[in-house]
This record gives sequence, C-alpha cells and structure tokens, in this order.
Amino acid sequence: MSSTKKKRNIWQRMRLKYRITVYNYSTLEEVWSQNITRGTFFTFVGFISTLIAMIVVLLIFLTPVREFIPGYMDTEMKHNIITSSYKIDSIENALRQNHQYLTTLKIILNGGVPLERDTARKKNIDTKNIDFSKSIADSLFVHQIEQEERYNLSVSEIKKTNKDINKLKFFPPIKGMVTNRFQPSQGHNGTDIVASGDNVICATLSGTVIFAEWTLQTGYVMHIQHENNLVSVYKHNNKLLKETGDFVKTGEAIAVFGNSGEQTTGPHLHFELWYNGLPVNPENFIVF
Repeated sequence: MSSTKKKRNIWQRMRLKYRITVYNYSTLEEVWSQNITRGTFFTFVGFISTLIAMIVVLLIFLTPVREFIPGYMDTEMKHNIITSSYKIDSIENALRQNHQYLTTLKIILNGGVPLERDTARKKNIDTKNIDFSKSIADSLFVHQIEQEERYNLSVSEIKKTNKDINKLKFFPPIKGMVTNRFQPSQGHNGTDIVASGDNVICATLSGTVIFAEWTLQTGYVMHIQHENNLVSVYKHNNKLLKETGDFVKTGEAIAVFGNSGEQTTGPHLHFELWYNGLPVNPENFIVF
C-alpha cells in the first residue's frame, strides 16, 4: 500500500500546476504569465536537450567542426597518408624493376642469356641427384670446341669489330612529328614524337628485350639491347607486345603508341638511344 501511495503522490506532484509570471521591474505590471506542471516542464527541458544534442551531432558530422575534436584525424592528413602509401608502394615496385633491369643488362653485357621469370622462380629443384660427371660424348664435344676456338677471335678482338653506328641502318620506331628534341643538358635524353591513331612502335634494330615493365613516371617502358653496345628505349606506350628476354627483329612491332605514366603531357613516344653507356641524339641517325 505504501508503494502505491508513493506512486500516486509522485503522479499528483507531476500534475500540480505552477504559475510563472514576469513583471515589469519599474511598474510591477504583469507582462507575461504561464501555467505549467512539472511534467510539462521536464518534457520541455528534455525536448530542448534532445534538439541541442541533434544540432551538435549534425555540426560534427556535416561541418569541419569535427576536425577540432581531440583525436580526430584531419581529412587532408588522411588523404596525404593514403597518397603517400600509394607512392611508397610505387617506388618499391620501381626499385624492384630497376634491380631486375640492371641484373638482366649485366647478364647480357657479359654474353649470357637472361632467365625467363618462370624459370627464375623454380627454386625447388633437387640438385642432390644430378650427375655432373662428363660422358665420353661430352669430352669429345668439348675437345672439338676448344680446337675451333683456337682459330676464332678473342672477346677483345670481337669488340674491336663493332661497326660505327653511323653506318647502321636504323628503322624509325614511329613516323610522326618531333615535339621535343634531344636536350641532355636539361635532363631530356631522348626525342618525343607525336603520331595519330593506334600506331604500333617498332624496334629500331634487332636485339634482345632487357626491360619490359610498367613504371609510375613513364608508364609502359621497353629497353632493347642491340649489338655494338647500343640500347634503345621506348616510353609512354599504351601496351607492350614483347616481354623481357624476347628477341626482336628490325622493324618488328614491340608496343602500341599511347600516353601512359605521370610524366606525360599527351600521347607521344619518348625514344632514347644509348651508345657505350651515354645518350646520343636519335635524330642524327633516324628520320622520324
């Protein structure tokens, strides 16, 4: 019974009416008055509190005010972190590609043949049971080769027979208009050629592809090692038609003309020629 009486007393108190009156301070004239119960007062206060809370939440989520909250990450900072992570990943990929390119180039310059990717990845080969002893046929073959090599030129003598590159017949990688010429003093070690349509890029001389990958700055890039210590470079391609290790002939299609990479102002081919490790002007040997 006592609990029931308490509930009734609380309910009765909530329903008791109070009068709020506003008087003029000077004349003591009644300006405004309002009858209100405790229940109405608490309802009004709850409504106002909820409205203020909703406004604060909307300000936090829909305006930059949220950036002033301690512990909240700035939008620009978040964007910079994401952009930096992408750039770091691209730099790591470029470093791996450059390492592969230098390794392949070293093998080719030493007279070796670069391994294909699938071949290079086969690390689970059992070498314990391989027989390294020479058979009679192997010994006879080696003896025959040694006899023939006695009358061949040495490596140093072969290098002396390299042709003058001025006597080589270079094939234009693409026909078009030269828009940026060879300017090594300004860091431009090649020639930019603009062409129309989906033209293909051709090998300027026969040789072996030593690099065929995508890079962040110059897009799809291909390097070809030729005889006479010549290397040709093709950048900003839309698609590569050859892979590292492929042998290409003079005039053979190796890529599709395009506009790839960040360092580009429009569709064009950036073509470079390197002779004995130094860049040379392609326009001295090729008419584009």
